[in-house]
Amino acid sequence: MTTLPAHRRVKVQMGVVRPPPPARLPPLLAMLALGDTRGEPLAPLHPDAVMKAVRDETNGITAEQIRLSAGFDPSTIPGLNSRTPSRLRDAIRLAFAGGAEAVDLIYIRIPGALPWEIDRPELVELLTPFLEGLHETMLVVPDSAGPPRLGPSPVEPPERAWQRIARFVQQHHSGWEDRYQIALLDAPEAGPVPPVALAGDVSLCRWRGEEDGLSRHGWRSAAAAVAGMLVAEGGLVVRRVDGRSMQLPPGRQILRDRRLELGMKEQYVPPPPSTYFLELDIDPRRDHATILGECSLRAPTLAWPLPALRTVKSLHRRLVMAADIFTFRPVHEANAIALGLAISHVLQPFARAGVVVGPDGRGQPRVGHDMIKDPAAPGLLATVSAQLRPWCHSVQLRVEVHAGASSAVTLSTEAP
Repeated sequence: MTTLPAHRRVKVQMGVVRPPPPARLPPLLAMLALGDTRGEPLAPLHPDAVMKAVRDETNGITAEQIRLSAGFDPSTIPGLNSRTPSRLRDAIRLAFAGGAEAVDLIYIRIPGALPWEIDRPELVELLTPFLEGLHETMLVVPDSAGPPRLGPSPVEPPERAWQRIARFVQQHHSGWEDRYQIALLDAPEAGPVPPVALAGDVSLCRWRGEEDGLSRHGWRSAAAAVAGMLVAEGGLVVRRVDGRSMQLPPGRQILRDRRLELGMKEQYVPPPPSTYFLELDIDPRRDHATILGECSLRAPTLAWPLPALRTVKSLHRRLVMAADIFTFRPVHEANAIALGLAISHVLQPFARAGVVVGPDGRGQPRVGHDMIKDPAAPGLLATVSAQLRPWCHSVQLRVEVHAGASSAVTLSTEAP
């Protein structure tokens, strides 16, 4: 055995290093809430769940992103017993009851703000940094319908809530498109047909049913109930929601209005069903609701059911991610073929689920590849011809990749 001289000896220390924690993927559901600064901030109460917290000392605004998991006790979240009543606490319970595994709560606190003042212009700048990391997430705004109705009469005219909702959609809809997000908003109980100003990647939700059922559940966030059920199925493919039913947590205890039994008060007559809404029809005999409709307001209005829109957004994002890999690859036939194969690979989970088929309604989607031979901007090209089932939307996709630039996915569709 050879002994090393002292000047060549080394000291070796051994130990156990804890591996880095796995990346925390964003949940499929986020709730956006607004409150006053007089309330207690949430971040100190849930330090282990904080994803981001920002405070502006100049104007007193705070913004917090809290990641909540199933089993979370929402008793510290603003609710009906808060200084200004909010649906937020119950909305979180509804989402978890529907099957959501996690919810990101983005809570903005502004001096003097009310939970339903969602059209405040400063919210655009405040929300954007938080929403940038939540691609493909469904967004719920539990208090979008205005103050909760806990008595026999509305707290405010429904026209005010519609005006706020219209401004909110106008302010935020372009960001939703860029981030592949869909907003589910609670609509007022009554009011006009949604105006054209509401066009965007958004669905409006509301309750319907008899007076007793609405008294027990109508104050809640219908959007949270729908979103919880949808995200429980995962983010890739969403089945039809029209006609599906859900179990609701117990509603508020109510006293039967004796005036109805004595004929001293007219029976409540619900408005006729509307194709502009996802309506949750409450069963008066039990805590149960059936979804009527599945409309989104993406242009052209009424042409895009919510499940089809969510599926296309999921597909669109994955195509962009697959194409971006080819950004710095040289333009030649082999890479054009490779791009076509990568696009085909992205389509396979959707094809296996039966929601993406060939352009004639059967078989596999048709994928082509080519090179863009423009000397000024050479690139790789893949094309897709397919049909979305069961909605029978014809889909044409054009995926272009130019050297050193972001990939471009052009989507054109034709409704049946």
